[in-house]
Amino acid sequence: MSPFAETHLREAAALYRRRQQLLSAAASPRMTLQSLDLRLLANLDGACLGEPQQPEATQKAPAFFVHAWCGLACHAEDTLMALDQCYAELDAAQQQALSQAVTLTSGLPACPLQTPALAALLLPADAISVASLEAALGAADDGLAAVLLRQLDGRADADRSLLRRFYGRRDLPAARGAAVQAGLIRHDQDARDHVDALPPGPKTALLCADNGLAADSLLARAFTGTGEAARIILEALHDIARCEEAARAWFWLTGQSLPRRARLQAVGEPADSAAGSIPDAGVAAGWWQQQPASGDQRYFFGEWRDDAGLDRLAANWAGQLAELVALQKSLHRGYRVEPASGFCLPALNHETLAHA
Repeated sequence: MSPFAETHLREAAALYRRRQQLLSAAASPRMTLQSLDLRLLANLDGACLGEPQQPEATQKAPAFFVHAWCGLACHAEDTLMALDQCYAELDAAQQQALSQAVTLTSGLPACPLQTPALAALLLPADAISVASLEAALGAADDGLAAVLLRQLDGRADADRSLLRRFYGRRDLPAARGAAVQAGLIRHDQDARDHVDALPPGPKTALLCADNGLAADSLLARAFTGTGEAARIILEALHDIARCEEAARAWFWLTGQSLPRRARLQAVGEPADSAAGSIPDAGVAAGWWQQQPASGDQRYFFGEWRDDAGLDRLAANWAGQLAELVALQKSLHRGYRVEPASGFCLPALNHETLAHA
């Protein structure tokens, strides 16, 4: 590879790493992501000119993404065969990078691949069959079943009875999680008994809240968006034991990152217990007092939780927030909707790069 192309490859890998940081942050300005993606596209174009090597399992995820994208754009069939050889060795970050490279590349040829999960990744959602999922279930192929279920989750006609067959399969953790999420999106009562299949965090809290499972979780209560939830969180902000959890919940309800204030010592506490700081509950209370009466309206990240509010958030923000917006739209429609934060780049192949 020429030094010119090698420079573009390194820069593209660094930009990919940065965009992953933006997407994993709670909320990142979407304009920042769009600007970064334009730079990424220019450097991918430059890296393609140097005939980059095929993707290998020894490469870290950013370099793996660049090699995979350039290979798929320039020499799709050879690259697919190379990916077929190394797919079993890829870690989670590399598999995510590959999924993004495939999503970003159009016009991939049909190849006789030996790795079912890779072949499934190339299938359009409407090509997923019940028979293929039943085969993955029978073979206890967790990776293949998880890919197929994620693809199937984007279809409004997904068979709930098929999803239920995965709910109790603790030997298939990835597939089980994908099935339970799909079931909760469709408000399947049976899925509620298997929430433990999902990792803790905002997405699970939102699914729980929408399925009536908010319970004592302040985060899940925040995702109900109600005035009652706001009052409960405000009360918790005054509780030393729960104030940090309450501040995280308040962030998703209102979009506010509360400032910190020095913690005062309570009567009877040890002398060193007042060290550090706590979220400023007064700022939160002041903000809430200025809000109009919500009635039946619900809040999410400081907006009304309706179609117009969700669209504004999707237009302005990337990161976890964009995934949560898409998840709320999924819950409204009854099937998985892709987050608007995906690549701001269009799907391209090498022939169209010159016109980008």
